[in-house]
Amino acid sequence: MSLLLDGSEVDAVSAVGDSAWLQSGFISTVQKRGAVIIERRKLSSAMSAAKAACDHIHDWYKGTPAGSFVSMAVPSDGSYGIPEGLIFSFPVTISNGEWKIVQGLELNDFAKEKIAVTTKVRREERERERERERERNFWRRETKLLLHVENRSSKKMMELPLSLLAPSNTS
Repeated sequence: MSLLLDGSEVDAVSAVGDSAWLQSGFISTVQKRGAVIIERRKLSSAMSAAKAACDHIHDWYKGTPAGSFVSMAVPSDGSYGIPEGLIFSFPVTISNGEWKIVQGLELNDFAKEKIAVTTKVRREERERERERERERNFWRRETKLLLHVENRSSKKMMELPLSLLAPSNTS
């Protein structure tokens, strides 16, 4: 990404001129921005999130200007070494409502390290979600196998899972 500084085109890192701060203080600031908004405004940071969502939809609808890109969380196609299918933030161009991952951006070692850490976290999150889905599916199947037993004294229906009726293996 480049910008004009004193009439010359420079990359964002050069424009800031402090890579140590970009790799520490800046990241910390971004990570804590929601809490800072709440602290300073005494209101929820939901408006900030809503603004970001509106900007995102605007970019998707209007497209990106030629030669520029935006970051968007999309399923990976394997670009930049991110496992295929993993939802990840990528640089994308957008035209006619279709996004395309920008290819060939050079990544420094710091960026590669952060991407590796984030990939590990996203993989773990995906696996936890898959496990939760397996559990939900188990209980959905279990409840489909319920027996309706009439309680003669109260005339109410009771639901019992079939697994309660299975013979016990204990002696």
